[in-house]
Amino acid sequence: MAHKIAVLSQKGGTGKTTAVRHLADVFRRSGLDVLAIDLDPQGNLSDYFDVEPSVEPTIGDVLTGRATAAEAVHDGIIPSNLSLAEAERRHIAAVLHAHDGDVPRAAAVLGVARSTLYKKLRVMGNETP
Repeated sequence: MAHKIAVLSQKGGTGKTTAVRHLADVFRRSGLDVLAIDLDPQGNLSDYFDVEPSVEPTIGDVLTGRATAAEAVHDGIIPSNLSLAEAERRHIAAVLHAHDGDVPRAAAVLGVARSTLYKKLRVMGNETP
């Protein structure tokens, strides 16, 4: 039977990557099969598991439909790199375009607070209404 454990927080520096590293190590040493998925564009978890930053496909490719999750597994991890940030940018742009630039509507569709979406747009360098 498969079990899923998610370790997430919007705040940086809370030990998410460290927690996943240790959990994966302990579970593997206990004889369990473990698949870790790195969802951070910085790719620190991928780096910890010695995955080259240039490896393909990554979670960014999975999320944009260019690869399946099974194709993206590299030694027990679906790695991440900066392509994940580009995938997120494209997704946000597509949702905004579909809603004629209406940030409140786009935020609702994306499931994020308007303030979070405005911050992401500022980081992406987009003009907002």
